[in-house]
Amino acid sequence: MSTYHHTSSPGIPGKETTLHVLTEDESTVLLSAARLEYFRDFVLMETALLTGLRNSEITGLRIEHVAPFGEISTQLELTADIAKNHHPRTVPIHTVLRTTLEEFLGWKMARGQATAPDSPLFTTAHTGRPLSPRDFQRIVKSYATRVLHRRITPHMFRHTFATNVLRRANIRIVQKLLGHQNLQTTQIYTHPSTADMSNAIEAIQHPHAMSF
Repeated sequence: MSTYHHTSSPGIPGKETTLHVLTEDESTVLLSAARLEYFRDFVLMETALLTGLRNSEITGLRIEHVAPFGEISTQLELTADIAKNHHPRTVPIHTVLRTTLEEFLGWKMARGQATAPDSPLFTTAHTGRPLSPRDFQRIVKSYATRVLHRRITPHMFRHTFATNVLRRANIRIVQKLLGHQNLQTTQIYTHPSTADMSNAIEAIQHPHAMSF
């Protein structure tokens, strides 16, 4: 079942927007299906879920962005040529994703795919050209329709990433990771759902009976 956050749009008092995110179970099901079917698709979606990059940024990645010196780096250096509005930023690479990317480079080499630093990270299966944002949308839609029975878009991975990080860090960190120039843009993620509020209340340690 999906999670929805109903929030007030920044700068537009009273206007409601719906923020769609994937639950942990949905993410697991989606990734498991992709891992079994085609490893590239698994890496594509795991990268999106663990970096929060935009669709165009994910499909614009080159090998040098994640492995500038031949080995997977601890940080993804998003360069101005693929970052939105040409604002470069650095995103730490999750330990799990580093292992996945290392395996992926070996997978690409075994299939004779280009692995030079300036080669695209994600390519089509038959022509070897870089994946396009539309390709990413089609891939995600195909898996989601079959295993989740609902529509999923690449941008929902970004929402999911931001929501998950915000539960563990402050809004400034989320702003930096997402590459938002304006904090107001990030504030869409600060409005808790009913479930978030319930969980927060339940997490309060029940006070023991006090003796007077």
